[in-house]
Amino acid sequence: MKQVREGLYIGNISDANSVFQGMHPHVTHLLSLLSSQILYQQNPKPGDPYSIVTLRPGAHLQQMNHQTGGKQTTGLPSTPESVPVKSDAGSRSGHEFVRMTVPLKDMESENLLDHLEACMDFIEKGRKNGAVLVHCLAGISRSASVILAYLMRTERLSVEDALTSLRGSSDSACPNEGFMEQLQMFEEMGYKVDHENSIYKKFHVSNLASAGCTSMGRPLMNHVCNVVGGVKGKPMAKEKKSKAPGSPVTRVRLTRLWRRILGHKSI
Repeated sequence: MKQVREGLYIGNISDANSVFQGMHPHVTHLLSLLSSQILYQQNPKPGDPYSIVTLRPGAHLQQMNHQTGGKQTTGLPSTPESVPVKSDAGSRSGHEFVRMTVPLKDMESENLLDHLEACMDFIEKGRKNGAVLVHCLAGISRSASVILAYLMRTERLSVEDALTSLRGSSDSACPNEGFMEQLQMFEEMGYKVDHENSIYKKFHVSNLASAGCTSMGRPLMNHVCNVVGGVKGKPMAKEKKSKAPGSPVTRVRLTRLWRRILGHKSI
């Protein structure tokens, strides 16, 4: 666990475990950026993007059985089980801490932008009430990316300057390329995630495509129109039933739509 600023720390899952075990009583807030394979201490409620719970030291992070080619990818516990709070840990630290879990994979195609505002708000509240540990699995990419966004906003730093500053505290900090690109967008939007900004709109359309949603069908087109605006209220012309979703006519219509969304001239 490494200190980045007063009341702000970066770490890995082992550091988070030490907080759960009551070894860092000064840490009052824990921000966990983990993939969906991790078994959270308390799962988010249906419809809620995040889980925020108050815990007492003594509980342990658990991980579901995560298979890759029939082999486990980590040495962490793979069998979910209920771990009781140890009375000695609770009495030793004599405190509770607030944990927020954010489902986020360390992949270049992952949508980081839409998590930033909630994460930064949690960090700010945590620092006002004590100290915050931001962690992911290795403490290299996801946790570094969120802390970079926080430093950029609070200290008005460029993404390059923020990374240089963070590496002064944690030399292993290295966000993946996709996260760095999104942090650059964050900077260009004025250190905020502005859903009305053309930068965000272009990113969101691109993110829909990378998520495998480009079926060339009408539902995607209508959804894109509703999300990014600009062509809202202008329904697509009906296609003949004989035209398959991937036909040249449909591809041309989709290209025209995307060009209008991205601000290009129609073809």
